Amino acid sequence: MPRFAPIRVPCAAISVVFATSSLLAAAPSQNNTASQPSSHEQDQTPFPSPAHPFRLEATAGAGFGSTTLSSGETINAYGPGLGLHAGYTFEIGVAIALQYQHFFGTTSSYPIPLVALIEHRTGASFASVDLGFEFTPSHAIFRPHVGLGIAGLRKSIECSPVDGSFSALARDVCHDYHASHGSWSKAIAPGLLMGLGFDRYYGFVDLQYLIPDDAEAFIVTGGFGLTL
Repeated sequence: MPRFAPIRVPCAAISVVFATSSLLAAAPSQNNTASQPSSHEQDQTPFPSPAHPFRLEATAGAGFGSTTLSSGETINAYGPGLGLHAGYTFEIGVAIALQYQHFFGTTSSYPIPLVALIEHRTGASFASVDLGFEFTPSHAIFRPHVGLGIAGLRKSIECSPVDGSFSALARDVCHDYHASHGSWSKAIAPGLLMGLGFDRYYGFVDLQYLIPDDAEAFIVTGGFGLTL
């Protein structure tokens, strides 16, 4: 029978074949890795996103500013308050908004023994166009701003007769003590908002100093905002 000579394949050729196969197998996985953003790149999504320039904010806080009553007593004219803010921030950081704040005021009462209870009540409001500049490093938000608008101050006196033998006198006294008064004036309110945000939501603290014709006030509020 004929004998066949063994086929000898050089080792160098085998090495080349294996190296080529390895490169071809690795190529798709490298392409997939390059096409997918890394977790670090995903974390770099800016806040707030330029695609959501509108700002809606709700606030709660208090104002501290004194006013003098007709009785000569000085009390806080502002007290606890709530507010709403709707604005737009341009890509360069300039922010413009409409803002309204309502303060429920404080109450001071004193009795006329066996006759009546006299109550003095105050309150205030502030409506403005708010102009500012917004800085957003990382997930923080800083907005120095100034509100230009009108501020209203409310004062009222209420008298409640005390039941008893002096009820007729109480009615006469309370007739003179029932009164209410409100006034509006131009006002300016510089302030600074500071907060932190994630995704489309943020929380913040806003410090303002309100300067109307009467009863200047330091206002401290906190709140939550939404970008749209």
